[in-house]
Amino acid sequence: MNKLDQKISNPVPKKPIETFDDKVRSFLVDVYSTKQEPQARFEAILARLAPFFVCKDDSGLEQSVIDEIQQGLEEYTKLADQEEAISKIIVCLKPLLMWQENNPKSFETRLRESFVIKEGFIPLNEMLSYGQAKDYVHIHLAPSKTLTMVEKLSLLKDGFKKLVDILRADPELKEVRATSWIVAANSGLLEKLGFTIKGEISLEVKAKYFRPEFEKNIPVHSASISSSDFINRWQ
Repeated sequence: MNKLDQKISNPVPKKPIETFDDKVRSFLVDVYSTKQEPQARFEAILARLAPFFVCKDDSGLEQSVIDEIQQGLEEYTKLADQEEAISKIIVCLKPLLMWQENNPKSFETRLRESFVIKEGFIPLNEMLSYGQAKDYVHIHLAPSKTLTMVEKLSLLKDGFKKLVDILRADPELKEVRATSWIVAANSGLLEKLGFTIKGEISLEVKAKYFRPEFEKNIPVHSASISSSDFINRWQ
């Protein structure tokens, strides 16, 4: 058993379940609150869903269905009534729900791609990504329910080793941070990985950057580790 395997004995707890309609509605409300023009709303939705609209061998959608969805999105984003538009778009996107139910593994692969697009992060691998500020990086886990624990451990080790190279290449980066409901739900895991738990984030930050958790009163905590300690642990 290697170093990381010894440190993780339990899987990360699951986030409270949201339905397909809940997730789509939350996303669309954000789109409508920030995009006033129909074309801007249409383009924002297309950009977020772009990985699902690429017809490849593992795709759960035929090209004809993709075309139909895109036509529906273009039509419904022109509706003046927000609630009517959102309701129609949710129905229009139901083929995605069928894909998720019929082939959850390939669906989640596309969902991870969409997650990176949404947040603007830099992928280290299909599960782990990061963002960079002036003197620190913040790491993020993409959805991984369909991955086995062995796959998660392998991707985590791979991502950490790649992050070590990034930290070594930029001495201005002094810290690695993690902020998530996962940190709050499983702080012991982060401590075993070398992080110091900082506790719950402010309501202002939570409302701005973690709106679903804010609205559902889900705890979000932050954790950090110095770049030098991270390098020493994971090189």
